[in-house]
Amino acid sequence: MKLGADDQVRLLRDCCLDLITLRAAYSISLTARSQGLTEHSTGRYVTNGCGSALGPEHMSHSGTTPMLLAPMIVNVHYPKLGTSDEKCAQVIRSVALKLARLGVDQTEVALMAAILLMSP
Repeated sequence: MKLGADDQVRLLRDCCLDLITLRAAYSISLTARSQGLTEHSTGRYVTNGCGSALGPEHMSHSGTTPMLLAPMIVNVHYPKLGTSDEKCAQVIRSVALKLARLGVDQTEVALMAAILLMSP
């Protein structure tokens, strides 16, 4: 099966976005490690509906799905991404904290990037 030009462009664009996101998450993870944010979570819980603050005891609250907001991570390369309250920034910081906790290094990030490039 051959993909049309529009589909090929979309796949390439999505792959580039994934690579940029991975690079940003890795950069923020290095900052999080240097600031010591990997030992404990400093985020706050909110519901995804109204944004009111909830504690960890509300994680199984029926009707809403609370999520942990990743802490602010001031980063010189991605200053707005490290401090924004937007959902995309929260997700990237969450991934960055996971990368930092796992101690992912540059070689492992390069392998992840290669996998992203090679898989459609």
